Amino acid sequence: MSEHDFLNMIMNSEFGKEQPKKQEVHDLPKTNDNKKYEHYNVEELSRRNSEAKSSFSKLNYTASTEESLSSTDDDIRSKTWTEALKTAAYYYENPTVDDRYKMMNNLDHNFGNLFQNTKTPDEIPDLRSNKHLLKWVCKKYNEFLDIKGSNNFLNCNVKLLRRTYGPDIKQIQKNLGGMDFYM
Repeated sequence: MSEHDFLNMIMNSEFGKEQPKKQEVHDLPKTNDNKKYEHYNVEELSRRNSEAKSSFSKLNYTASTEESLSSTDDDIRSKTWTEALKTAAYYYENPTVDDRYKMMNNLDHNFGNLFQNTKTPDEIPDLRSNKHLLKWVCKKYNEFLDIKGSNNFLNCNVKLLRRTYGPDIKQIQKNLGGMDFYM
């Protein structure tokens, strides 16, 4: 291709033509479709900010005393311990290495703050089976109760814990057509 042909190609292409002016954001008509593109001046932003602050300050908090907050915290902790026991009860009887890894992450992520409030917070969970994990979580729960000063300890009998927090074995057998399986 000669230099002359190259220049002709450029002159005849879109490259050589003047490009139309792009429409700026503030030039867009204000419709519901492009509301997200609206721009506000400083006064408008200041007004909206003060409206938001005043509506936030008008909120009434039901937990106004420290006692009600601590009782709410106790309720949350109690429910979280119950969830930890359920998680252990539903854990596999013969977990794979991958299952153990996932459960370790689950315990650390969801219940790590609970285990930090026990006598031995750095103790590693026993993830060999749901039986071992249930015993470990029950032991940690009782340590937590002991530190808290409660004498209402949980019975760590695995069969009792499975019946209370685990799956309904009879319903599962019924759903499976009466198949017997070890749990």
